[in-house]
Amino acid sequence: MADTCHNNAQRNSPCATSTTPLKNGFLITIPALDCPTEERQIRALLSDLPIERLYFMLAKHQVFVQAKQHLRNTVEERLTTHGFTLATSNDKPPSSAWRLGLAALLALAAEMVHWWFNNGWLAGAVALVAISLGGLHTYQLGWQALKQRKLNVNSLMTVAVTGAFLIGQWAEAAMVMVLFTLADMIEARTVDKARDSIAGLFSLTPQNALYWNGNQWLHTPVDEIEIGSLLRVAPGESIPLDGVITDGHSALDEAAFTGENIPVAKNVGDDVFAGTINITGSITFKTTKIAEATALAKMINLVEDAQQQQAPIQRWIDHFASIYTPVVFATAVATAILLPLLTQQTWLTAIYSALVMLVIACPCALVLAAPVTVAAGLTHGARQGILIKGGGFLEQARRVSTIAFDKTGTLTQGRHVIVHAMAEDDANLHLGAELAYHSQHPVSVAIATGYRNLKAHNVFNNVTDHVGGGISGRYQGERYFLGNFPWLQTQVVMPAKEENYWLHEVKQLELLGHSVSLFASDSQILALYALQDQLRPAAAEALAVLRKRPVALLLLTGDNADSAQLVAEKLGITEVFSRQTPEQKTEHINTLQGQGEQVAMVGDGINDGLALVNANIGISLGQAGTDVAREAADITLMDNNLSKLPYLFALSDRTHRLVVQNISVAIGIKALILLLALFGLSNMWMAVLADVGVSLLVVANGLRALRLPRRQASQLAKLG
Repeated sequence: MADTCHNNAQRNSPCATSTTPLKNGFLITIPALDCPTEERQIRALLSDLPIERLYFMLAKHQVFVQAKQHLRNTVEERLTTHGFTLATSNDKPPSSAWRLGLAALLALAAEMVHWWFNNGWLAGAVALVAISLGGLHTYQLGWQALKQRKLNVNSLMTVAVTGAFLIGQWAEAAMVMVLFTLADMIEARTVDKARDSIAGLFSLTPQNALYWNGNQWLHTPVDEIEIGSLLRVAPGESIPLDGVITDGHSALDEAAFTGENIPVAKNVGDDVFAGTINITGSITFKTTKIAEATALAKMINLVEDAQQQQAPIQRWIDHFASIYTPVVFATAVATAILLPLLTQQTWLTAIYSALVMLVIACPCALVLAAPVTVAAGLTHGARQGILIKGGGFLEQARRVSTIAFDKTGTLTQGRHVIVHAMAEDDANLHLGAELAYHSQHPVSVAIATGYRNLKAHNVFNNVTDHVGGGISGRYQGERYFLGNFPWLQTQVVMPAKEENYWLHEVKQLELLGHSVSLFASDSQILALYALQDQLRPAAAEALAVLRKRPVALLLLTGDNADSAQLVAEKLGITEVFSRQTPEQKTEHINTLQGQGEQVAMVGDGINDGLALVNANIGISLGQAGTDVAREAADITLMDNNLSKLPYLFALSDRTHRLVVQNISVAIGIKALILLLALFGLSNMWMAVLADVGVSLLVVANGLRALRLPRRQASQLAKLG
């Protein structure tokens, strides 16, 4: 069976970046599925079946089995045989709190019978009933794990309770099982709350929408609405699907995507997104996406997928637990055998100490140390408009030592304005704009907006986008080019005198900080466009904060040297590389990585895609960025606000600190109880309560990643 793996921060990992579609298989709900322990056990149980992929959704207590439908009965039968109860719906079955309460009363009764009546057989019988009521499921899973020669929390507890029962500690065996089951129930519900912290996103979109059927407005289920449909949304209502406004104007709250509560003005022709809230006016819009393909749906899928992925530190913890548990188990066996031989302790006392060690060996707190914290960090990022595609990227961010920026559309707004244009015939300015219309590059968009004849349609054919250079196409049988001057020199054959003339014009304009594009035929330059862009708001402040970190900042841009240098000087960037092709940007990143640097690339365009993929972390802009950049990136700043960069690194730092705190607390307290057990100073109750307490403490501490400290969050918020 193919192993399941998702995004991770290491580019040389076998895992690939993807959002898992739940298709070609079947979904199984398992109420007990809420911990990586159960996940590993299920993987082992199904490892010999012809299953293509297993996709675990611990927050929903579900596993999606990507396999042929005829395997469903086999899978379900194997799971139930090995102690897993299956549910027929997404809801968890009714609570078994009454069984646990009765088991607790019987455990206390066993203790009283033992002390008051000194009747061992009666106390043992009462304790056995208590164990059956409170821990039968644990026993089933434990024995199945022992049959597979696996040591996990269930097998350790099964051995410990059985051992305690056999040496006459009936009441204690019963109470330990009750406490363990209670702890497991509390822990599961607490972890559910942690993992469900992103669930608010699911309720952002309405179930029905006001749809125009050609004759009248009807309330229609969102799932039935197709692309191109007209919908109307009144003030105060949520936008049901992505679309483009065709009538009306309003202000929309886009906090679901950007983390910013400031309303955004929307007019005819502007995009609207599912899950945002219409505030002031009634609008009509044409849908551009079906329900399952909206930006919000993709965002939810990415966050869910990211929460299932293991960060490197989580894999380290799992590896550590796989060593720690057998070592403690071996130590417990050695204690039971050697203590009576080497010390004055009795066999019963030594065996009891060994059983306490088995309870201590339960790795629950360790296993929970990272997943809850990382899930909380990912959720916090999503709420702030920082979409992180995996826990590995959140962890990796704090290690970044170099941040490379694209210029146009990333550090600048990408809203170029033509400040100067020249041509012997103005018709060439309009013809160049027709070619520019075929490109989505910000410079081309500005040229097309400024000079395109709206009555003309598709006058160019065989259009080719030369990434990093420009665009070419054919008009009336001749080939034309639009792009930067160095690229045109490789495409157009012109007299030296003419080439020098245009070179002089370009340099003069570039010295003023302008971006220059030229329109040409095969043999001559026909038109020149000089454009000016503006820095993004908060760019200077954001980079000033980044410079306080131990990171180097550099600029990788396809624009000219003078324009790039002016932007770099305004932002305090000392290293500038201009006229960069996508391949050259990637070469710079690879060179830095070869020197041991951890590189983050921040970009928004098609020509940044290769660099974003090759960087240790690729960061794109959500609204301004191209689809290529968003898909290639590991992290997306949904509102294009560069102030979210310092926020991202601060979140990464804090999440890592909380994980380290959790690991330290879990190992420290277990080591203390283990030491006390060696000297006979701790009992099984103490061990269980310590394990429960540490697990809950780890979860509570991990949930602190849902927010930054107020002072730090306030300082970073001022950047925006």
